[in-house]
Amino acid sequence: MALDTYNWIIFTSANGVQYFLERLIARGHDIRDLKGIKICCIGPATAKQVQASGIRVDLVPQQYISEGILRSFATLKMQEQKVLLPRAGKARDILPEGLRKMGAAVDVVSAYETVISGKKKKELLLELAHNNIDVITFTSSSTVTNFLQIMGRKLSLPEKVRIACIGPVTAATAREAGLPVDIIQDEYTMEGLVQSLIRYFKKKK
Repeated sequence: MALDTYNWIIFTSANGVQYFLERLIARGHDIRDLKGIKICCIGPATAKQVQASGIRVDLVPQQYISEGILRSFATLKMQEQKVLLPRAGKARDILPEGLRKMGAAVDVVSAYETVISGKKKKELLLELAHNNIDVITFTSSSTVTNFLQIMGRKLSLPEKVRIACIGPVTAATAREAGLPVDIIQDEYTMEGLVQSLIRYFKKKK
């Protein structure tokens, strides 16, 4: 991979940053090889991961989803720009497709894979049956998919269990799967999700 041929690198998760940098070092390179390349991060947590490595972040969209990135790039001249997108192996194609429509050349690289935790349906059902769970949190569409792969799509949750999603894309995946979404926040970050949970259960009390 000839890094010096890219104009932009877009990171859509902190995991993407971590594994990209690990691979960079494993191949005998370091952050000096990113000189001259502009960096876009999907949100503040991802940007913080990049900055911790001594790399400057050039762009963080106002809305921390792929659509937000596209809105930001729509204000820039992307014709003939070359973009590297290291991300999870399974992800939506809205970002690379949107950038290509703007005239950019996009290389999508699988930096890591999301896998099922190994939890068994039986043990999770036991937790639910004993009323040990008040809320199920989904932090990405893949967590919804993997949860339902373990539990089955005909899962019936106890009435008291609430579902929280980190953002509209994850919430849409949950709703499409027939799951109700009770909690969603305005700021699509882990901190925002935690604060929304605190507010919800404080209000409930």
